[in-house]
Amino acid sequence: MKITKRKPHLPPEDDTLIRLSELPGPLGLSALSRMGILTALDDSTMYLSAQALSIPGRAAIAQTMVPLGATACTTLALWVWLGGTFPPNIQIVSHSHYRELVHSRRIMVRDRRLSERDISRLGQLRVTTPARTACDIACENPSRLGDISPVNAVLELMNEFDVTPDDCLRILWDNTRWPGHSRGVDLINRIAATRKEDGTVEADDDAQDEP
Repeated sequence: MKITKRKPHLPPEDDTLIRLSELPGPLGLSALSRMGILTALDDSTMYLSAQALSIPGRAAIAQTMVPLGATACTTLALWVWLGGTFPPNIQIVSHSHYRELVHSRRIMVRDRRLSERDISRLGQLRVTTPARTACDIACENPSRLGDISPVNAVLELMNEFDVTPDDCLRILWDNTRWPGHSRGVDLINRIAATRKEDGTVEADDDAQDEP
C-alpha cells in the first residue's frame, strides 16, 4: 500500500481545548498553569487539568488531535486509559503519514493490522483497547517511550482493566510480524510468571526493562 504524507484532517474545533487568545494575556496563562487549573499543550493551546482526571475527559482531549479515521495507540492510548503527563508525540494507527505537527507534536504512525475487537470507542475517539495498548507498549523499544517503564505501564493496564497475560499473548501470537514481537512476548511471559493468586500482577524484582 502506498503511504503518502499529507496534512492531518482533524475533527472540527470545539470548546475542549482553550486558546491563549481566550485568556487575559500570557500572565493569565502563567498564573492558571501555576495554580494547576490549566495544562499547556504548546505556547498557544491548553486544556483544563480537571478534564484530564477522567477517561471520558482525556478521550475528548485526545480526539481533537487524532486525524479522522485514525486510532489512538501506544503512549497516547496509554494516556487516555491511565492519565499522567500528556505524551510528547501523537501515536496513531493509520495507513497515512502526516507531515504537519499538531500542537507542536509529531504524529507518529503505526501502520499495523488492527481488528475491530482491538478498538474501543470513547465518544468520537477511536482508541486501542487496554489489552491491545498493553501489547503495543510491550513491543515498543523502551528508548521510544521516554520516561515510561514498559513493565510498569503494562502492569498498570492489566490491574486497572482486568487484562490477563493470556489476553495479551493471544493478540501477540495473532500478529507475529509486529516489530518488537519477541520483546513483547518475553515481557508478557515475565509478567505472567509473577501473577498473584488474587489475579493482579506485580513486577519481578529481578526483571529489568530491556533495551
